[in-house]
Amino acid sequence: MIRSQPSATQPPTGETSRYAPAIARCVDRLDCGEGAAVDGFVVQALTNLVQGRMLEYLADRICRDDRIDDPEIKAQIATALLRIISDEFFALFRAKVEASPDLAVRIARSIVRCENMATRHGDCGPQARNRHDRLYPALFQKYFEYRNTDSLLALVSTDAEIQRILLLHRLSNIPEAAPIVDELKRILCQDEDGTRSTVFMQYLDDGRVPELIERVRTGSWTEEPERLAARLARLRGN
Repeated sequence: MIRSQPSATQPPTGETSRYAPAIARCVDRLDCGEGAAVDGFVVQALTNLVQGRMLEYLADRICRDDRIDDPEIKAQIATALLRIISDEFFALFRAKVEASPDLAVRIARSIVRCENMATRHGDCGPQARNRHDRLYPALFQKYFEYRNTDSLLALVSTDAEIQRILLLHRLSNIPEAAPIVDELKRILCQDEDGTRSTVFMQYLDDGRVPELIERVRTGSWTEEPERLAARLARLRGN
């Protein structure tokens, strides 16, 4: 049984994947002709690396959409995705690889070609992003049965931990919000259902930063998350 174990130790930085060299090394070890049996250990490693690269792409997209260039923030999001994306997410892909082990090799080679083009041309800009945005959504659709990558991104971006990371990053770039950042971190550490992050993020999206600062400073922020939690509970029939 191929297990889902993408590594969180290689954070995404820029547009060139740190998974690509490891994937390339695994592909190089598979010195076999068309239709030949492939090394099961290497296939296992490739499967995990491919899964890790797919999550890394999602983290890159989330950061790009929020204009985040900080590698540490990208690493935090990638780690959060490892928690959000369960084994069930990759179950169909792993089943396909078990039925046809060379599938992992074909996918790995397509990833290496894409990443190597950027390396050869020294391209980490729009052209590299365009190649990634063609390749990885196509892989999600063909092998993971996720036909709309934008919908998948929208879904995972609502996770409380990712919302917390994005919220604190945005606030760190707003000088006038500096006095409330530590208090917000404390508040968000207790945000198990994500309602606090959702409410606070709406303040930023609406341009109501001074109001958010005042509510956090005075402690008058509590009612809105409670109302949101109650609405969600009614929608779920609780």
